[in-house]
Amino acid sequence: MELTKKMLRDIIKNKAQFLTIVFIATFGVLTFSGLDSVRQGLIQSSDEYYKTVNLANMWVYTKDDPTQELNKISKMEGITDVQARLTYNATSGKNQIKLFVSDDNEISKPYIVSGAKYDVNAEGIWLDDEFAKANNYKVGDSVTINNKELKIKGIILSAEEIYDPPAGNAIPDYKDNGYAYMSKRTFTNTYGFYMANQVLVTYGDSVNEGEISKKIENVLGDKFVTYLMRDEQSSTNHINERIRQLTQFTYVFPALFFLLAVLTMLTTMTRLIDNQRTQIGTLMSIGYSNRRIRLHYLSYGLWMGLVGGGLGVVIGYKAIPEVLIQSFRHLAIVPYWDKPLTIGSFVSVAVMVLCCLLAVLMSCGSKLKVMPALVLRGNAQKIGKHTFMERIPFLWNRMSLNIKSTIRNISRNKVRSIMGIVGVLGSMVLILAGLGMKDSLNYTIDYTYNNLYQYNNKIEVTKSYTQVKDLDIGGTNQYIQEGTLEIRTDKEGKKYTAMFSVVDDGTFIRMKDVSGNEVKISEVKGLVISDKFASTLGVKEGDNVNWRFLGGKWGDVKIGKVVINSLPKVLFVSKNTWSDLNQDFQPNALFSDNNEKNLASYFHKKDNIESKIITKESQRDSMQKVFDSTNSIIYVLLFAAILLVVVVLSSLGLLNYTEMEREYATLKVIGLYPVEIRVLAFKESLVLSFVGWVVGIPFGKIFVDVFMKILSNDTIVCLSHINFSSYILASVLVAGGALLINLLLSVKIGKINMVTSLKSNE
Repeated sequence: MELTKKMLRDIIKNKAQFLTIVFIATFGVLTFSGLDSVRQGLIQSSDEYYKTVNLANMWVYTKDDPTQELNKISKMEGITDVQARLTYNATSGKNQIKLFVSDDNEISKPYIVSGAKYDVNAEGIWLDDEFAKANNYKVGDSVTINNKELKIKGIILSAEEIYDPPAGNAIPDYKDNGYAYMSKRTFTNTYGFYMANQVLVTYGDSVNEGEISKKIENVLGDKFVTYLMRDEQSSTNHINERIRQLTQFTYVFPALFFLLAVLTMLTTMTRLIDNQRTQIGTLMSIGYSNRRIRLHYLSYGLWMGLVGGGLGVVIGYKAIPEVLIQSFRHLAIVPYWDKPLTIGSFVSVAVMVLCCLLAVLMSCGSKLKVMPALVLRGNAQKIGKHTFMERIPFLWNRMSLNIKSTIRNISRNKVRSIMGIVGVLGSMVLILAGLGMKDSLNYTIDYTYNNLYQYNNKIEVTKSYTQVKDLDIGGTNQYIQEGTLEIRTDKEGKKYTAMFSVVDDGTFIRMKDVSGNEVKISEVKGLVISDKFASTLGVKEGDNVNWRFLGGKWGDVKIGKVVINSLPKVLFVSKNTWSDLNQDFQPNALFSDNNEKNLASYFHKKDNIESKIITKESQRDSMQKVFDSTNSIIYVLLFAAILLVVVVLSSLGLLNYTEMEREYATLKVIGLYPVEIRVLAFKESLVLSFVGWVVGIPFGKIFVDVFMKILSNDTIVCLSHINFSSYILASVLVAGGALLINLLLSVKIGKINMVTSLKSNE
């Protein structure tokens, strides 16, 4: 009981240091608890969503109606259900709507948000919820499709459309693009025909996906175009990528604060125990065992970890998930996103407690394993061994007393010196990480839409009775033929789907290879592929890969050039190479330097041309919105960096003062002025800070590289880049923090109590 009262008195007396530990522990567990709740919530919600709508395991695309082959496919071993369906791209005014049409509703069912249950026999349409919100549609309104008004029977969501941005955009455009479900009967009455072009397949866990895809392809024969497994489908793949990112963030970010808690607890308890050597000796003298005293000090770490961790779980669960879910919601349209209080949150509290206990054990060290009389006398002065520099007389004899003293102090107090370097290093790494992440995201956008693409507008022509090259839109134009292809390294290799562009001569696309050299696509013989996608395929320049266009036959093409591209699954080939492959160049889009107003006016007069104008600014804004979701993470990093600079450096400074107090007093006795002692202390701090700063710069760069890889996915690659100004700002902040701490400590050096500091060894 007496020791408990002592602990409470110590905490109140040193409330600033202990509140700092509680705050750091809270922030560490808060970060983990919040991120883990969001991550587990997305996993649970998406799995439940997939089960609710019975999401397909496989989508098979066909040229002709596959209805006759459904019976054969359904009898394959492991197949649980099959369903034919038509997907059709329709227009509603200027808006694009993807229609899902079937006379069955067992696989990939629409999720009803409001309105009537989906009925395959009813007239009407079930409309995309996000599209309806963006265009102010509600149940009971009418939508015009193919000049026919259809009543909105219900508002729905589709698990196949969680994330499906239109070509040219990084995020979905809900104002201009949507989807809808309708019955076979409604579609036939609207368009006058119906022909399924897709087979939805579900199967059990024991099915070999490679084998079943080959069997289905053989059954469909010439009707077969391609297939997608669930993990390849854009929406499910996007959800998996989000889960991967959240998982990595969940474990990387909190680790920084857990380390911070250890450092702060270690310095605080080391200082406390050193200052209480008389009390410890007295407790030993009156009968308290070493074990009892050690447990007493361990209780400080126990309570700091429990209080901080407990607050972290509560605040993290209440505050973090909703903020992050709102940031990510536009990138993952799901009907619900659970926010569970995870077991991992309580495990993180236990880990935080263990970190604090470990720090206390390290601070106690062997200080409690001596006789009470020796404890009461204080810490014996360490006898320093010869340093490495002293073994080089030519250099050592030419050094000043200040430099010799600094080298000896650093050598004698290796643990404290290492902690000082780690504190500055950590501060530098975190500040560079925060600033570097922002720089990298801005650089990625700037590189993509200033260096890579240099057009003003991109025009996609979906329907025209004249050749695209014959369009008289004015200005300078570069023609391209866009499409979708499948690519693999060999006949048995995993296939990937990518966008390709056959490029005419022009200057609107400027690539650079991995060495930074400019690449002219017109001069490249073969496929121009991004370094990210080349790494995924495991190929390099000069290698051959298999490719085919949807519905076509497999062929070989050489990798002509590997380039840096923030859009990894966009591949290029020159018009000349296309011709060498015995293909006709039939452009269906073009880049133009003409302004949007002139282009809109031109196409408005052309009733026989269906086109879409995509401005470079809209594409830039689209990518910016994707990156904006990471701002909260960047702010956390910068906050952690500032916290590390203020807390850890001040704690290490206080530890330095505590360990060196008697030496400083001795120097005053032998005649050194306070200003001279301050210079000695400052030089030691300067050396440690300089080492931490130098080592922190490359580690900061590595840290940014790692985070950019975490943020990157198959759709967007975040290019790592740190501006020179960020290096300067990070250096100034760290140097300023170290200088401020030294100025505060220099005041304490001038106020050293000579009697208290020297009487320990009387």
